[in-house]
Amino acid sequence: MNQLQVNFDTQTVSARELHEKLNECNDFKEFFVKVSEYRVLFDYDELRELREAVKKFFVKYGREAVVYLADSISCEMTIPCKSLETRKYEESEIKKQIVNNFNVLFPNFEFISCEKEVPGVGRIDIYAVCNDRAVIIEIKTGNKNPNAQLLAYGYNFNDPILIGITQRQIGTEKQLKGISYYTFAELKESVEEWVI
Repeated sequence: MNQLQVNFDTQTVSARELHEKLNECNDFKEFFVKVSEYRVLFDYDELRELREAVKKFFVKYGREAVVYLADSISCEMTIPCKSLETRKYEESEIKKQIVNNFNVLFPNFEFISCEKEVPGVGRIDIYAVCNDRAVIIEIKTGNKNPNAQLLAYGYNFNDPILIGITQRQIGTEKQLKGISYYTFAELKESVEEWVI
């Protein structure tokens, strides 16, 4: 059985996917709005990809307008909250709060540990069991998708329960059968007395 090797800390949105989405815009106004939406959602690495994708629209929308957008993306990249360290802090804070409320959120699961190591793959954010089945919970901040990591971990267990907890909702087109998805906000709303 081959071990899947993935570096998830450097996972970013693809340049091709960005270009395709931006190319769907019908005019500059729509393009500007789409770029602005991405600009506030993306982390540092994704912003770098966005800036490069935007630069490819010089001919379509004109140099001056595109340079303005690329510069605004560069400014967004200087904001400290876009850093990897901040994202890791956010993930650890979310993890702590989920563990503090675990029995209420997942009454059918038995919490085992955080950061369970899976050799050759990485560390599971939250590991639990349910009737001898592994429960693998992956937490993602920003607009990161937990799919690849959950599948890589799940490959090492027999019939695991896979759960992705994200800051932003994962679109249905990116959801996979066999994975349960929750946003951190909806989990918090489901608990009457949330423990921080």
